[in-house]
Amino acid sequence: MRCVASWICTTLLCVQCDTPGMAGKPDLIKTATNEAKQGQSLRLTQGEQPEARPLPGLPGAVLVWIPPGSFVMGAPDTEPGRDRDEGPTTRVTLTRGFWMWRTEVTEAQTKAVLGTPASFGACGRFCPALGGLSLAMEFANALSQRYGLATCYARNGDSSCDWEVRSSCLNPRYRGNSGQDYYRCPGFRLPTEAEWEYAARAGTQTAFYNGKITQPDESTGRSDPRADAIGWYCFNARAGHRGCYRFKQADWHEETDPDGAGFHPVAQKRPNPWGLYDMAGNAWETVWDGHHSELWGGIQTDPVRNDGYYETYRGGAYTSDARGLRSANRYFGVPKTAIHGIGFRLVVSAP
Repeated sequence: MRCVASWICTTLLCVQCDTPGMAGKPDLIKTATNEAKQGQSLRLTQGEQPEARPLPGLPGAVLVWIPPGSFVMGAPDTEPGRDRDEGPTTRVTLTRGFWMWRTEVTEAQTKAVLGTPASFGACGRFCPALGGLSLAMEFANALSQRYGLATCYARNGDSSCDWEVRSSCLNPRYRGNSGQDYYRCPGFRLPTEAEWEYAARAGTQTAFYNGKITQPDESTGRSDPRADAIGWYCFNARAGHRGCYRFKQADWHEETDPDGAGFHPVAQKRPNPWGLYDMAGNAWETVWDGHHSELWGGIQTDPVRNDGYYETYRGGAYTSDARGLRSANRYFGVPKTAIHGIGFRLVVSAP
């Protein structure tokens, strides 16, 4: 098996490690040294298909390799359903590949790592864990510690974070270089907004990763066939009886919805070309960047925004109409309060 990123291959292959207390944890230095001696590549070459690896000891956790590359972030003016904050379109280059959670992190996974379920809903253990940025940072740090990796976040509860200066929530060693040091953190972390959209598009530039949008909102009373195929949203999650919403806090309490409307178990819809599920619909996903009213524009390399009070959400949810499921769609919420319907997935950078 060719190793794409040294630590994850060690994690997969190391069932019993020699050092006491290191069972199931990666010996990063040893593996990286051996790979260098053997001339093994740490990245996929152009045209290769992304690879997927299970994470031992965590139910259903599979990481998908996302190679470095460039893409156009945002939506053109001509895209149906476009909002102003989805522009100006920006040419983004990501210089590091990364491993990404194949699905939204689930209830079972947060319970296995943190000891308690996270959700406010009644969907079940294989449904998205809901809790927004706070839960995501707590889970990421705990997971990094479990696998012997440096933690990316310097926090023990919300008291250590100044939400208007998002960098205050980071491990101090990854706060510099205008925020770009965030990409260097070797532990589990939230994707940046650019990483999320790059992974969601998977080499596509259409509204959805499976094609163009035909029914952007609920006004026609018809569902969008491409949205139906890739995500749970108001037309197929049986939420239409209450109307389609881009975001409405009260609608996240799914146990009060009749007819089974609400969140669904992960990985039931069609994945994108890189093998990622639920990048459209089901639960909104929080990313690291604070929300700004527009994209950067021009050309950007490894962009990240460590400022901005509001959390940024991507991907749409079961209450969204079809436009909410577009790869470029962006939304936001107040930290620590908009948590009932906010899921997440994690990434880890290549060495």
